Amino acid sequence: MIHRSLILIVMLALTAGCIAGCMDTQKENLTADEISSQYIGHQEDVRDYSAVLSRTTGLMIEIPVIQKIKITVKKPHCYRIEYLESPKQETGTLAISDGNNLWWYYPSVNQYQHTTVSDPAQTIFTELDYQTTISRILEENKASCIGEEVIDGDLTYILEIIPDDPLKYSPALFSQVRVWIDSNSWMLKKTEFFYESDIPVIKAEYIDIQTNTDISDEICTFIPPNGAQQKPIPEMTGQITPLFAETPEQARDWFGEDLPVPSYLPDGYLFLYALHYGGPENRTSLIYGHEDGDEIHITQAPLRGRPCLEAVAGEATEVMVNGTPSNLTFGETENTLRWCSEEYSYCITGVVEEDEMLRMAASTLNGDTDKSEKKSAEEIRILDSDEERVKEIGNTFAYISSDDSDWVLTNGGDIILVSGTVPDFTKEVNKIIWDEKLRNVISDSRSDLKKYITLNDGPLIGYGLNYLGSIEVGWYENITADPIILNEICNIFYSSAEEEGIKDLPIVVKYSSQVKGDVSGSDNFRPGIGGIQMLVQKNGGTYTGTMDLLFLNTLLKVQVLPYINQQ
Repeated sequence: MIHRSLILIVMLALTAGCIAGCMDTQKENLTADEISSQYIGHQEDVRDYSAVLSRTTGLMIEIPVIQKIKITVKKPHCYRIEYLESPKQETGTLAISDGNNLWWYYPSVNQYQHTTVSDPAQTIFTELDYQTTISRILEENKASCIGEEVIDGDLTYILEIIPDDPLKYSPALFSQVRVWIDSNSWMLKKTEFFYESDIPVIKAEYIDIQTNTDISDEICTFIPPNGAQQKPIPEMTGQITPLFAETPEQARDWFGEDLPVPSYLPDGYLFLYALHYGGPENRTSLIYGHEDGDEIHITQAPLRGRPCLEAVAGEATEVMVNGTPSNLTFGETENTLRWCSEEYSYCITGVVEEDEMLRMAASTLNGDTDKSEKKSAEEIRILDSDEERVKEIGNTFAYISSDDSDWVLTNGGDIILVSGTVPDFTKEVNKIIWDEKLRNVISDSRSDLKKYITLNDGPLIGYGLNYLGSIEVGWYENITADPIILNEICNIFYSSAEEEGIKDLPIVVKYSSQVKGDVSGSDNFRPGIGGIQMLVQKNGGTYTGTMDLLFLNTLLKVQVLPYINQQ
C-alpha cells in the first residue's frame, strides 16, 4: 500500500514540477540557461543602480535580525550605503567607498572614520551587492528553474543554484542559493542562501530598484561636514569583511577544531554566529546573545594577536581558571576575562558577572564546570506506582500548573522515568530560548540514538520536545524497561545537554504503543498541487495530517514511519 502510494506521489510531484517550471510564462518559453544568460548580459550593461535592500539573518536559530539599507552602486567599485534600520548601526549612518578609501560617518555625533581598502573586490559593500554576486554565481555554475512568482506586480523567474565552491562568493556559510529574477528589468528581486536546511541563512529583498541613472562620482567620496571630528579605527579593522558561520559546528569545521566553544552558558544566552578574520591576526569570535540584547564575545587569536581590540578601562585582578592564570577586568559597561595557552590568546567580553564568566572560561578549558552528572544504572529507578510518578513529576515540573502536570501523568502510557528540572520560565530563562536548546540537544543526540529505535530492534518508539519544556521519550510497551539501556539513552541526552550548558536536563520516559501509519496521495487534500494524508494510530487515538506535495523532496529524504515515530 505504501509503495503504491509513494509511486503515485512521485508521479504527481513530477507532473506538478513540469507545470511549476519556467516554461509557462506570459512572455516566452525560457530555459534556466537562457534566463541566466539574460541576467548576466543585463548586469554587464548596468553602469549603476540604487535600491532599498532588506536583509534578514538569524532565521535558522529563530532570532531574526533585520537590516534595511539604501544602497547606491556605481561600477566598478563605487558604493554608498545609508543604514535605515539596523541592530548595530544608528539610523542615518553612512558607509562610502571609492574603491581605494572607506569612510564611516555617524551623524548623531558628527564623527567619521577613514581607512584604506586593500582589496576593493572584498569589502562590506561587495558582500551586500547581491546583484553582482548572483551574476558571478550564475556565470560559473549550473542553475535549475523551479518556478515563477509575481512580486509587486512583476513576474519573476525562480532559479536554484548549488555552487561548486560557495566560499568564493560570500563570507556567509552556504551550500545552495535561490534567486528571483524580474522578467522585465532582469534585475534581482530577491535571493535566499541555504546551508543544509530548508530555512535560509540569509534572505535579501530589493525594493524600488533604479538602474543606469548616471549617478554622479560625488556619491563615492566623503567631505566631512563642518565641525566633524575624525575617530580613529582600531588597527585590525583593516579587514572589514570577516567570514561568517551560523553554528559552532560550522565554525569549527571552517575555522579550526580547537575553537573555544563553551559547554556552559549563562541562562538566557544562545549562540548567534561566528566571525573569522584572516590575515596576520587570524582571529575568530563566537557571539552569544540574550533576549534583552546583551552579547557575550569569546575570541581566539594566535599569541601575537590582540583578541580584544579595545582594552576595557577598569579595575583588573588576577584570577585562576582551572589552574590557568587569567586577568579579569571590571569595566563600566562590560567585563573582560583574558588568558593564554601555548598557542593562543583568548578573551571573553560581556555584561555577565565574574562567576558566570569564570564558568564559561572553565568550560572552554575542559575543566569542572558543574555540568549535568551522568547517572549510573544503579541510580536509574523505574517508577512502579502512581504515587511515585506524581511525586517525581512534582519535583521536575515544580513551576507549572497542576493541570499541566496532570497532563504529563495522563497523556500516553505509564511513566517509567522522570528526571531533571524544568526551569521557571517567568524568572530563570525565556521559554523560546529554552526550547531551542532542547531542540539542539535532540538534534545532537539523534545519531547516537539510532541503534535504540524499534526499527533497529531497540525499545525506542520515538522522542521529542513536549510543550512544557522537557524531553519526552517513548518506550515500546511490549519491551520491559531495562535500567541499563535507560541509563545509556539518558546519558546520550545528558552529554548533548552539556554542550548547551544545561545542568539538570528534564526527561520523561513513558511506555508507548507502536505507530501504525497509512499514507496516500490525492488532490482532494490540497486542490491543484495535491497532498499527502497521513493517518497515525498511537496510544489508542487516530490522528490525521496533510502535507503538500511541494514538500515531497523533504519527505522522501527520510523513511516515512521512522519520521512519524520520532514526532
